[in-house]
Amino acid sequence: MKLKNVIQLLCFAFVLMCIAPSCVKEGPIGYTGNAGENGKDGANGKDANATCLTCHAQANMAAKEAQYDMSDKGTRTARSGKYCARCHSTEGFQEIATMGTFVVTNEMLNGTKITCAACHKHSGFDFATDANSKILRTISPVYLNYENYNLTTNAFVATKSTDYGSINNLCANCHQIRSTTVATYTDPTPPKGTPVTTPVKYTAVPYFPVANVTGSITQNTLVKYRAGTNFGIHEGANQPDYLISRGGYEYAGKTYTRKTAHSADKCTDCHFNVYDATAKTGGHTMKTNLKDPKCVGCHDLTTKIPATLVTINSKLTELGELLSAKKIFKKTTNATTGAVSYSAQFSHDFYGTVLPTTASAPTTYALTLAGANLPSATTGLLVYNSLVTWAADTDFANRIGREWTYGELGAAFNYTYVNTVATAANKGIHNPIYALELLQSSIDYLK
Repeated sequence: MKLKNVIQLLCFAFVLMCIAPSCVKEGPIGYTGNAGENGKDGANGKDANATCLTCHAQANMAAKEAQYDMSDKGTRTARSGKYCARCHSTEGFQEIATMGTFVVTNEMLNGTKITCAACHKHSGFDFATDANSKILRTISPVYLNYENYNLTTNAFVATKSTDYGSINNLCANCHQIRSTTVATYTDPTPPKGTPVTTPVKYTAVPYFPVANVTGSITQNTLVKYRAGTNFGIHEGANQPDYLISRGGYEYAGKTYTRKTAHSADKCTDCHFNVYDATAKTGGHTMKTNLKDPKCVGCHDLTTKIPATLVTINSKLTELGELLSAKKIFKKTTNATTGAVSYSAQFSHDFYGTVLPTTASAPTTYALTLAGANLPSATTGLLVYNSLVTWAADTDFANRIGREWTYGELGAAFNYTYVNTVATAANKGIHNPIYALELLQSSIDYLK
């Protein structure tokens, strides 16, 4: 045997002598290495597997997902526009919650509908201090869009936050008065014949904001309600404000109740209460189970809610009639159903010129919101713009012919604030005391 081979064989034998005791003493046949250190006692930390499984066990997840699929969020599709995706897509909500922005960067063409991952973050757990219910996307105080919009620069600036408390902050990120969805108005045929593009100063009255009249502005200060402005709040958007009695137009010298029996409640106390498999309410359906034992112990909601709505609707009608009599609102009766509705009447056109009240006056006035937010022919992305169109004035008899007072503006706003949703089940029901106070103080002012 060659010397080189002999040396290699001796080296290999030496290695075997070194590791053989370890194989025999510390591990089963076929394994090598010393035994590791014993793990620390389980009392030093929670069992992550058991903690996760309280939510993520297959049976529990299947039940929660089935309930959520019956919710109004579970049945809605995603919306891609940057002013909508923030609350109508999982990715959009993740972006604004993480980045602290007011709208998403751009359209989310591949955004998905709201799922578990919108409200729950599934990373960065701290089981020593957080229960599963606390593992949420955000519970920080909310910078509301309408309170942080600079009317001078036409831009959002985070200056004022509102703390609704823990999980209510999560909900209030979306359940708030909506943002503007138009960046500019373009008038291709203005009175002087030169096309004009004007940056949005406000498209929803809350952006004045009407609820914060201070200093030299009083409820009798005059204001032009121009075409292009509206009382838009967005369906159900003001419910967190209702709970703590804020957001409506409040008149000087009037008293408004700030705390009610439910002011300190969490949104989940009602909208995630005990699941009723028969009625398919409660739990992750987000539809309040009106027969939850915690509710019926105080009152029968199946009787209480309809009765409360009768009172609220009666006051809404009274206020609507007063606003119509002053030609602030226009009353319309559906010829088929007989249903009555009220809509605000612009006092001034897009340029701030008072609208005519007689047939002999100028016969045209500015209308807006025609062709809003259309896709760009070159990029395919939305262009946030509304076209101003001009139409013959056939509604002169219903026009007020002067500026409104802030008090009249506030009364019109309060009508919308209470009557904010299409479904009758929601009108001011989150705080009927505050809703009725807003309506009654508006009625008193107009009278």
